[in-house]
Amino acid sequence: RRARHHPAQITQPSNAERQVSDSPPRYVVNLPGVEFNASGEQPHLRDLQNARNARLYGDDSYAERVKLEMQRAGIPAGAEVMIVGHSYGAIAAMNIASDKSFNRPGIADGNGPFHVQVTHVFAAGAGIVDWVDDPPQGTNVLMSINRFDVVAAGIQLGDFGIPELSPADIRHRINGLMNDHDHAYDDHGPGRVVVSFNSAAGAVHGHSYEAYIDGTDQSGGAGKSWIDDAERRYHAGGGTMDVVRIKLPDQLEVE
Repeated sequence: RRARHHPAQITQPSNAERQVSDSPPRYVVNLPGVEFNASGEQPHLRDLQNARNARLYGDDSYAERVKLEMQRAGIPAGAEVMIVGHSYGAIAAMNIASDKSFNRPGIADGNGPFHVQVTHVFAAGAGIVDWVDDPPQGTNVLMSINRFDVVAAGIQLGDFGIPELSPADIRHRINGLMNDHDHAYDDHGPGRVVVSFNSAAGAVHGHSYEAYIDGTDQSGGAGKSWIDDAERRYHAGGGTMDVVRIKLPDQLEVE
């Protein structure tokens, strides 16, 4: 299959790594967001409480399990990896990239504990702009935020419920950290970009992955440069991609 997508065009994230058959081997890891546990009988790996703990306290069960399953799935130590995360997946992606013992850009050997080189992180729908500089140098970060996304507004405010705010109130709350212009971008230094845009409002449409595909796709300047760099590194030449499943349990083990 021809791999001609850039990060903003990757389809809805799933629990899978996609290996790009290049030298050195490179992988794209897609991380979806919250999975609502209707039964409430057991905590879910991607439930709202774990997302809240990951954002507010740095206790990220999802990120820790993904790191383990990346190794179990056969990604070699020191491989180059791009992580694409949406909603809680964006929080987990940033926590993985910010773990300097696991993410070691520029270190391709397999010495020491298992690690990878996270070259790119695309974090959509989480609003965690205060984390943009947390990963080590050598990891490029693109954050994408829809100003009409009530979920991203809640995450940014530290409130994981859906805020009872009008679209104008939501924009006001989260615009303290970004430009109040349609399809704006903020360059936070080499490889660190925040794209903000206005799209459909609400907890469903405003937070959907599709809204972030469209909004990020229309970014210019530093955002476009970031996307172009990721595309050249991971998809140039039309290399074939093999899907390697990672096994993430629906339920966490309770000790």
